[in-house]
Amino acid sequence: MLRNLLLFATLTAALSAQGNKTFPLGSYVPANGPGVVALVADRGQIIYTGATGYANIEKRTAMKTDYVFNMASVSKHFTAMAVLMLEGEGKIKATDAITKYIPELPAYAKKVSVRHLVHHQGGLPDYEGICGSDDQPMTNQAVIDYLKTTKKPLFAPGKKYQYSNTGYALLAVVVERASGMDFAAFMRDRIFQPLGMKATYVLNPASLPTYQKRQVLGYYESWREGPYVFSGCDTLYGDGSVISNIFDLAKWIQALHERKLIGEAQMKIYLKPVTAKGGSEYAYGLERYDDDGEISFSHAGSWGGFISYVIYYPQRAAYIVVISNYDGFDYAGISDALYEKFLSK
Repeated sequence: MLRNLLLFATLTAALSAQGNKTFPLGSYVPANGPGVVALVADRGQIIYTGATGYANIEKRTAMKTDYVFNMASVSKHFTAMAVLMLEGEGKIKATDAITKYIPELPAYAKKVSVRHLVHHQGGLPDYEGICGSDDQPMTNQAVIDYLKTTKKPLFAPGKKYQYSNTGYALLAVVVERASGMDFAAFMRDRIFQPLGMKATYVLNPASLPTYQKRQVLGYYESWREGPYVFSGCDTLYGDGSVISNIFDLAKWIQALHERKLIGEAQMKIYLKPVTAKGGSEYAYGLERYDDDGEISFSHAGSWGGFISYVIYYPQRAAYIVVISNYDGFDYAGISDALYEKFLSK
């Protein structure tokens, strides 16, 4: 019996070591510095997970696959889904002017529709100039207040593509006012909990104390100088601020594939790209690519020393998730390498 246990322990250790050698994650982050986690799934089954580097360099906390990160703009997947769910319930129309839900916006916003915001064609000024390290935690009302000081759009709505965090922050307010629910509560009750995403939540002023207890800190390229410092804009939501891990994101993508939240007709809308001058094929929070007939939908995110990336291949129920707490992280390079290693056969 003892011999069998020793044999099992030896085999387990060997398999673990082999797994660590399966993919060179460590070559994508600095030695003795910030880390990265990754997940690959094919045919709906997870076939690889890995973690390397430090979650907290100062405390020498090793990275783990189940640690949560700020998803930054990958959060737009979820905001767009909330909008589409409410469209299906007749509470939102894509053609509605956003002033139907946020009438206090300036007059020029009357020409901006919900659809314009979803596809980054609204022309609204960027809010990032209001962010600072000495700020108190902000709510999305700060974005509305900022827009009220502006006089004109950056361009006529619908005439151009220009990526807009402002637009998705406003979409979160549209969700709140159309549903009668706080955005974080809507996401929890309608998306996260039904899909079993137990580690996932929306960062806002109320959840900030929980977020501040996380294991993973964000680092810029000058990571030896210490971790990212708080900005009041960290607690704005809709354009970012979904906190999650690779396993919950796998549940999310699999749920998209299996149409767990919306039916086939709405899913076609969710994945249908709309283009405008100067823009990519942007659907509901996802960019569409066609690589010699292999269709993929993806989105990247960057905020506060965190880099996130998700790519979904619907034809084979495959997906890759990579997240790092290093702002210099090459998400495109590692995702391409993971694809070649695990999905190119």
